[in-house]
Amino acid sequence: MGFDAAIQSYIASALQIPWLRIAGRFAANLEVGDQLASFCILFIMAGYLAQKPRLVKTFIGALFALAAGGIAVQIFKHLIGRARPAMGLGDMTFIGPHFSPSGFDSFPSGHTTAMFALLAFFCRFYPRGTLPLYAAGLALSILARVVTAQHFMTDVIGGAVLGSVVGILLAARFRLFVEWAQERGETPLEAVPVEPSARRRGAAVGEIVIVAIFSALVLLIGSGLDFNSASLGLLTALAGYFLAREITGRDTALYAALLLSGSFLFVHVSRTLPADTAWLFFTTLTFTYYAYSGTRNSRVLFALTYASIGMGILAKGWPALLPVPIFCLYEYLKERPSFAVFMRRTLAVHASYAGILALATFPWLKSGLFIYGSSAGDFFFDGLAAKTGLTRHAGRVIYYLPVLLTALFPWTFFAIAYFAREGKRWSHEPALSPSSLLASLWAGTVLGLFPFIAPASPHFLVLALPPLSCLAAGFIRHDLAASPAALKFSLLATILTAGGLAAAGVVFYSLRPQYESLKLAAPFAILTFFLIVAWLQRNRPPWPAFFAPLCLGALAFYLSAIIIALAS
Repeated sequence: MGFDAAIQSYIASALQIPWLRIAGRFAANLEVGDQLASFCILFIMAGYLAQKPRLVKTFIGALFALAAGGIAVQIFKHLIGRARPAMGLGDMTFIGPHFSPSGFDSFPSGHTTAMFALLAFFCRFYPRGTLPLYAAGLALSILARVVTAQHFMTDVIGGAVLGSVVGILLAARFRLFVEWAQERGETPLEAVPVEPSARRRGAAVGEIVIVAIFSALVLLIGSGLDFNSASLGLLTALAGYFLAREITGRDTALYAALLLSGSFLFVHVSRTLPADTAWLFFTTLTFTYYAYSGTRNSRVLFALTYASIGMGILAKGWPALLPVPIFCLYEYLKERPSFAVFMRRTLAVHASYAGILALATFPWLKSGLFIYGSSAGDFFFDGLAAKTGLTRHAGRVIYYLPVLLTALFPWTFFAIAYFAREGKRWSHEPALSPSSLLASLWAGTVLGLFPFIAPASPHFLVLALPPLSCLAAGFIRHDLAASPAALKFSLLATILTAGGLAAAGVVFYSLRPQYESLKLAAPFAILTFFLIVAWLQRNRPPWPAFFAPLCLGALAFYLSAIIIALAS
């Protein structure tokens, strides 16, 4: 009996311990490549918010190390062709080069390769943790792959060696990239520029009317729709308007509200999921009151902040407490006080309000008197995700990121251009304005936290849309005029996406007319027409002239989809 076979025999006979098996399954979930990529993305977010360029760049490089390790391990697996333990062919069965996914892909372990590629890269730039991290990584790999009988011990050892080599080589290539920017975590935050004059009250009223009409047209037209849910969606758009006025400027509020009202995920949630729409509304209202209470130093507005959280708890339950840790972290990152001062001025205050809130809402939660039921039926994206294979097993953050990009459509590529510009600026000057910090922290917490604690339901991402709308609106209103390349990219990419989907529907109809794909193609064709108009208006005054055709295109997209659905 060989070395690997002896170990497998011992595990099968002597290590039938329930808690050890549970630990092995838990370790297997931690060691999955896409899960490790999710952790990298979380650390990138944390480094961005904490203004640590070196940490951000280290984990950006670690993502490349994970990808390179994944490519390398697949090459070795299919060149060597070792049988897995579950096949029962022994520990020395090899078939050599092959392309068949028949179980002859045991050596080396892909999970272990990914783990050690990440560890080797990280430890190159943070060497103090080398020994404990390598020991923990090896223990996790043995638990996840050997104890669960997925791999032989030498598979794990081979994966550790291969991953370490890949990580070290990638770290050498990324050394200048990571080490170039010095840590400047104590750089003071820039103040939000104060506008020299406020808009006239009548102009603000006019903007509110525009937001209300646009949101109502998008959300309320069509028979069989949930009126309460759509009404809460309209109120959320109005709350987003006032939020943007406070954190990104009065001249961006209209753009932020219309951008939010036209987002794909926001529209669908506001038609079908009353519980989540109530949660979204009260969460947006919470951040709006919080932003105003900070600038006006008002205890009344701060109390209304927690009252809004309480209403969110009655609508959705304890997950509505999400804004509280965001507020605490925001206040710490904004001022960076000593721990004692932070405990006294921030944590104690928020804890007292949260305690009062818990006492006030607990009797209602205990008796089950929620504002809306927690069950609202199937969601459109759930079926779409299932059909395309984007299920829980496709990854956590890796699954949520493409869904979020889809959720923002037709504003997706404007958001991508914003983050590309922001990343380029931030790599030179990591200071963040308080408004950008609050909005980024809000969106980043939703994207970073929910994939780990919530089911793989895309509608949870709707909570990230209000802050992303504010950030993208500020970019469109203030920065895009000076970036013609970013404007062309955003509009062209949106045109090609919408036009490509329309063309795909026509082609599919010619091949399979029984599926009536023209019903799907028509709204995208209408949207493409308005996008072309926006392209022609991109450089015309007043700025941004292209925004109105984009909004009209989004409205026409939803209305045409409703009309087609009702007609059929």
